[in-house]
Amino acid sequence: MTRRKATRTLGIALFAALMGVAALGAAEGATPDRLTLQGGRLIVDPAPAAAADCPSGYVCLWQDTGFEGSMVGFQPCCVWFDLADYTFNNIASSWRNRKNVDAVVAAGAGGNGDRLCLNNNSMGSSMPSGWNDVPSSLRIRDDANHC
Repeated sequence: MTRRKATRTLGIALFAALMGVAALGAAEGATPDRLTLQGGRLIVDPAPAAAADCPSGYVCLWQDTGFEGSMVGFQPCCVWFDLADYTFNNIASSWRNRKNVDAVVAAGAGGNGDRLCLNNNSMGSSMPSGWNDVPSSLRIRDDANHC
């Protein structure tokens, strides 16, 4: 495990512990690799992430290309999620939108800066040119024709 990944894993575990978050499938010695925001709660899951792991009705981002590495998923619409709050700022390298509405990522916090549309019911095993490790915030729209 690289030092960066170990630091991020420790940060995720510490954040989860401080927030009183429920751990799914936690086994002794497991480290959290997947974060899911569900009904305002952050869920930490030690299972390795893959494209199929993004739950139906969620928009998910992965740390690495090919839907690998840590994953974070969002479900609620109509608010900007600052990815720094989920230890995911500037590290998204692949994505999947399993909702019937569009989503948007922005280069800056709170939707500031350049924006990239993540069309409904689509995915990318890598971010488009110029967007790897760029997103700092994400918003799920309330319609499928936003982009």
